[in-house]
Amino acid sequence: MKIRIFVCAFVMVSIAAIIYTWISPKDDEKLQKNDFLKVCETLNCDKSKSCTWIKIPDTYIDYQVLRPKDNNYYLRRNASGKLDRNGAIFYDCDTSSGDGNVVIYGHNMQNNKMFSELEFYRKEAFVKSHNFIYIMDKRGSKVSKQKYLVKAWMLIDDKFSKKKLDELKKSFVNRGRVQGGVSKIKCYGDIDGNKSIMLITCASRRTLEDKRILVYAEKS
Repeated sequence: MKIRIFVCAFVMVSIAAIIYTWISPKDDEKLQKNDFLKVCETLNCDKSKSCTWIKIPDTYIDYQVLRPKDNNYYLRRNASGKLDRNGAIFYDCDTSSGDGNVVIYGHNMQNNKMFSELEFYRKEAFVKSHNFIYIMDKRGSKVSKQKYLVKAWMLIDDKFSKKKLDELKKSFVNRGRVQGGVSKIKCYGDIDGNKSIMLITCASRRTLEDKRILVYAEKS
């Protein structure tokens, strides 16, 4: 048992070291595909179901992104499929590989884990120093690297489906306004309608139990 724990700890430390090299806060423009491939190899040894990673430099958001068949599956399971109150970071199950609006969920654990730091995007000062989101994805031998610029922070109803989230983007791009179900919005740049990602987590205060935080970013 002790040996197994040691091996798991060694693997996680190795992944963290590689990811730090992949996107260092001091040099976040130089993404190294070879280092990401090493991460994928490590994850594959763990029989991973995904080879996608999300990283926001100088934050704790540095996780594997899973692709579930059901949005409830990873709410209380980690990337290995084991029960874990922190859950995992995962795509909306209705998000396809060629989707123009990618939706990713994660819990707000209020302990700097998962997507808790998305709350900070309501402050412009935080956005200025954490305005880029990186996604690395491996499919077969092909590795893609994508960089997204944060454009908005929103507080939305918790009943938004993928279809409604897509409509939210279209309404803002086409008419310069948002539909019902959006309580607050702070824009940090023009919404161009480019390929986008929406990072979504729970609002933390009890008075906002029926709300979700949404950080919107477009491909840079």
